[in-house]
Amino acid sequence: MDEAGALGRRVADLVGLVGVMAVELFWSEGRLLVNEVATRPHNSGHWTIEGAVTSQFENHLRAVLDVPLGSAAPQHNAVASVNVFGGVDGADPSRLRGRALAVDGAHVHLYGKGARPERKLGHVTVCGDDPGDVRARAWSAALALGTPAPEGIELPAGVAR
Repeated sequence: MDEAGALGRRVADLVGLVGVMAVELFWSEGRLLVNEVATRPHNSGHWTIEGAVTSQFENHLRAVLDVPLGSAAPQHNAVASVNVFGGVDGADPSRLRGRALAVDGAHVHLYGKGARPERKLGHVTVCGDDPGDVRARAWSAALALGTPAPEGIELPAGVAR
């Protein structure tokens, strides 16, 4: 983990970063490889909207405006986010929002994009105390929005495809 942090800081220094940056890393053959750099708020940090004291969006604005950053500490023991994708029928998930919001603690974020199969259209976040429970509830809400469960991924116990 120290190596990953150091690598991320090196990338930030190289680009003269001001604001939020996501660095996606892969572990391959005993070393870290940089796969993606996003010098902006990024999907990997959307959980911070509900799950952190200060979201990545707010901290990005604070950094750009040169005001003190807020704490990025988690507010919960567990936070899970699941991306919402267009289903095979291309239906708009907003028509199913009520089903997803019926899942206890689900926060639904739809991005207003035109729906089509396999297009990322939003995300769902659930916060709580138990990692397995919040993961199951987040998946339940995403599936309720019509997101297809990817082949090969093991869904949490009690969540049906």
